[in-house]
Amino acid sequence: MDRKNHGDKRWTIVHGTLDGVAGFALEALVRAVTPHVPYILTVLPDSTPDEDLTLHNLLVLGTTKGNRRLAQYAAAGVFEPELRDQGFAIHVGPSPLNPERTLAVICGADDEGALYGVRDFFHRYADPMRYGPVAVYNKPTEVFQSPDTLPAFTLRDAPAYPMRGFWTWGHVVWDYRRYIDHMTLWKLNVLTLWNDFVPVNAKVVIDYAHRRGIQVVWGFSWCWGVKVDPTDLVDMERWRMKVVETYERDYAPLGVDGIYFQTFTEHIGEEVGGRSSAAWAVDWVNHIACSLLERHPDLPIHFGLHATAVQKHLEEFTVIDPRISIVWEDAGCFPYHHDPKKVEGIADAVALTDRTAGLRGSAESWGAVLKGLTMLSWPDFEHQKGPFVLGETDENQVKRIAADKEFIWKYAQTYWIRNLDPVLAVARAALEGTDRAGARKRDWPLLSALVEDCAWEEKPYAAAAIFAEVAWNPYRPAEEIVEQVQLSRDAAFL
Repeated sequence: MDRKNHGDKRWTIVHGTLDGVAGFALEALVRAVTPHVPYILTVLPDSTPDEDLTLHNLLVLGTTKGNRRLAQYAAAGVFEPELRDQGFAIHVGPSPLNPERTLAVICGADDEGALYGVRDFFHRYADPMRYGPVAVYNKPTEVFQSPDTLPAFTLRDAPAYPMRGFWTWGHVVWDYRRYIDHMTLWKLNVLTLWNDFVPVNAKVVIDYAHRRGIQVVWGFSWCWGVKVDPTDLVDMERWRMKVVETYERDYAPLGVDGIYFQTFTEHIGEEVGGRSSAAWAVDWVNHIACSLLERHPDLPIHFGLHATAVQKHLEEFTVIDPRISIVWEDAGCFPYHHDPKKVEGIADAVALTDRTAGLRGSAESWGAVLKGLTMLSWPDFEHQKGPFVLGETDENQVKRIAADKEFIWKYAQTYWIRNLDPVLAVARAALEGTDRAGARKRDWPLLSALVEDCAWEEKPYAAAAIFAEVAWNPYRPAEEIVEQVQLSRDAAFL
């Protein structure tokens, strides 16, 4: 590409604070703009004098607290900031310094919002602009390459679900860096990793995720996957001691963002020893978790609850300690079912979601793990034999795994598009149920999806990107979400 003759109409990025997520947001913006321009981007601090910016097209990134130019432009009414947590404002219009130049603002309510603003600046503005009459002749527009003024645009947005993420066994994360990086492309912020043993590089993974605005929640068994007698109180006490010891030895030193556990509700009938399985589960969970919380009162605990054996006895869970968040699985057909084709009974799944979302009234912290994307090959599964290094796999091996898994991503893509309305109905039911109960909180509810053993590292596959957009805002029309993902450079359609 010709790096000359762009004169003073080149694009310049103006940044503010560069710590943590804010610094990553800047890197993400540079990475996203660079393919559009045939020159090296200039990146300047917000303290740069006006006279040095007058002849430039400006991309101003950050928050009103961390970037003084954004604070000035907001105070002058150039754009209206978004104040909701994780939200952002995007504004494209004439530069206040020179009406013949363009100002593009990406202003987050916080650092995470600034990062999400970068993502949607492209997903909802720049990427769709590539397409038009010239695309018929196989010549997409490179948006920033032209020195001409960009079309005016305004968008203010914030997530419906404060927590949006993926759930996976850790040993099938082949490249943790690219897995996490692809999550950030679609504004996801929680990664739940289940392991038999804590990875030896767990702290490195946490640090990498935190700089990208992603919490890491660590899952391990509280009697899931082993033979257990729920009626045996001696066994319950043994598990209490084991859980406390495991957390304090393996996870507390890491500074984790929470822990996730499952009990015996996936592999047991509705009744045991003349009592409902739900009632036994409540006793076990409260006994073990409350003991842990006595020693670590600020520890977020996610209780992964399979609805399979307990949905006729939901009232039992009203007495789960309110400090424990319940994350529902297997609550009916797709999107709780592994097969995205199976939507028969969706009205029951929506009704169950609505009911569980307000189960504990205003104390409820509701979450769910949706399925229908990818999962372990259980016939080939074996439990880990000891600690391991998470997510360090040869690149060529990841490509081989990805080639092997493309068939399931294609299947998922087909039926996530076809059956997206039922997914939206479930996602809306949870929000409306928590609203009705007065249970919406700053950091809950949580909507996760099972994305494991699938080489998400290789490509940000479209079906999972569609899920992420559902978690961001399930009140958008299905066709609008699909269109956004289809037109994005950051999604791989098969």
